Amino acid sequence: MKIFSITSRILMMLLLVIGILIGTALVGIATWGDMETMLFFPPSTADKGLPNLRCPILISSNETGTVYVNHHNPSTYTTTPIITATISQGSTVITEDFTSQPVILPGTIQKLTWAVVPGEAAYRGLLILMRVYINGSYPLPSRSNTCGIVVLNLGGLTGEQVVYGSFFLSLVGMLAGSFWWLKTQKTRPGQRDSLSGGIIFIMVTIVLGLIASWFGLWMFGLGSFVITLLLIVILLARFGMDVQI
Repeated sequence: MKIFSITSRILMMLLLVIGILIGTALVGIATWGDMETMLFFPPSTADKGLPNLRCPILISSNETGTVYVNHHNPSTYTTTPIITATISQGSTVITEDFTSQPVILPGTIQKLTWAVVPGEAAYRGLLILMRVYINGSYPLPSRSNTCGIVVLNLGGLTGEQVVYGSFFLSLVGMLAGSFWWLKTQKTRPGQRDSLSGGIIFIMVTIVLGLIASWFGLWMFGLGSFVITLLLIVILLARFGMDVQI
């Protein structure tokens, strides 16, 4: 019975650790792609950012990804903004511009899309670098944003499946692992509260980092990644030597 109890505690702790590691890795991948792309392109001359630019965090090495932006024309007349998408072409030396001039009717929202493929990835095929620039069209100012799409060999899975699956496994691992481990672990009440609070903080930080990355806010994603690592080190240093099996 004691052996079963010890084994179950170890398994629950492993589940917790794996959940945290998966979530942290996911935030790190998403943040690296956007940060590297922002540093690659020269500073934008646009009047404002383009926060509704949506890029996949990850695609597989045999998958075509889709980047899109929803362009709203709030005016009472038709607009034809010039939109330029700049995409890497297999290296950091060569990029290509794809220019379009869609007709957007008054008061409508038009979804503009671009296909990206693994062959466009720079850094030895690991990262697709992309920037979208929309010329000013009254009453809207010029806008621009960048995003990076990580390319990996995912063994037949799509990037979306891996991202959502990893996010789900991370949450399940952290929730289930922390609940059962805290329930069975022999810790002092104050120590138990500190540990549970730290685990909850890590989970919240990981979720916020993923949300920030989805919206292209790589600086918040980077902050989330760093804070998560610091919290992991603090928890390990504080409770690692006091674990009672």
